Amino acid sequence: MLIALLVGGLGLLHPKPAAAGPFHGVVAQGQLTPADYFWMAAGGVGSLRVVIEWRYIERTRGEFNWAYLDMLASRAKQFGVRLLPTIEPPGPPGTSDPPTDRSSRKAFARFLGKAVARYGHKGSFWRGGSDRYAVRSWQVMNEVNATNYWHGPPRPRGYARILKPASKAIRKNDRRAKVMLAGMFFTPGGVGAIDSWDYLRQLYKQKTKGTFDTVAIHPYSQTLGGIRDGIERVRNVIRKRGDLGKRRKGGKRGKRNRGVTLRISEFGWGSAPQGRYNVGLQGQAQMLTDAFRLFERKRKPWRIEAVNWFSWQDSPTGACQFCSSAGLFTFDRDPKPSWQAFLEAAESVKR
Repeated sequence: MLIALLVGGLGLLHPKPAAAGPFHGVVAQGQLTPADYFWMAAGGVGSLRVVIEWRYIERTRGEFNWAYLDMLASRAKQFGVRLLPTIEPPGPPGTSDPPTDRSSRKAFARFLGKAVARYGHKGSFWRGGSDRYAVRSWQVMNEVNATNYWHGPPRPRGYARILKPASKAIRKNDRRAKVMLAGMFFTPGGVGAIDSWDYLRQLYKQKTKGTFDTVAIHPYSQTLGGIRDGIERVRNVIRKRGDLGKRRKGGKRGKRNRGVTLRISEFGWGSAPQGRYNVGLQGQAQMLTDAFRLFERKRKPWRIEAVNWFSWQDSPTGACQFCSSAGLFTFDRDPKPSWQAFLEAAESVKR
């Protein structure tokens, strides 16, 4: 394994922060090793999205074990990779999944507030040192427009009732923090599932404008044309709600309202030879190259803040049809052609 050759030398090398900003990112699928972080830093990976299940930190109501998140934050700081935590239910015993009842919503918001107070700007975790790699964005749940994550037909109204107190808790504990919507799968299957642009339209109707800073999408598609069309549909929804940002009347020339940004918090293709999102080893590398070129070209007009490839490594227990082969590396950490394509994509952007 190529990556294993570096493990023995990690203690002799002083890792440098990733040269790139957080635009080129990845998503963790399974446990990561120090060698993984070393490769990320060396390869220009600027952001790492990690899904955190609430119940593994707050195992019982009011009792928190931050050891896992402390380790993630420490490695992010050491290797210069910015974390994007996606906070997911289920929570501790006595809370619902999703946390739609009043007690569970309050408990979820309280947990988020404590996490932000610990890992956000000037958080307690960074006390006595630099908070350069403090968490800047917090993603509130995952793929809530799909039936498998919502555990039944998705309910934008139910998510809005979770989002509003969660947003208040995040901002109360870190005025600089960004609140990110759950990543919405473009066109999820299943009875009652809602396409991302329709879900966002319904979510806005719940008076959620102003409660979030970033709209997150998971533009899985078999073609780049499908990605372009889907993103434009999402942006049309945002535009119609007046949330893209615009010049203030009577203000300074060029000064604009901030509006929301777009985050592609998951996208990718598998390297297996067959399947809806599987395109083979070389096909995966080519699709990665073409997609990043598209996102880089549209970065400003689409207001894309960052893009996270799914995933860093393969997983033999992948949760979807292509997840087991979606990695830039195999499960044994052998690099695929897509890793070289990622390196070239990250290198192509002017630092």
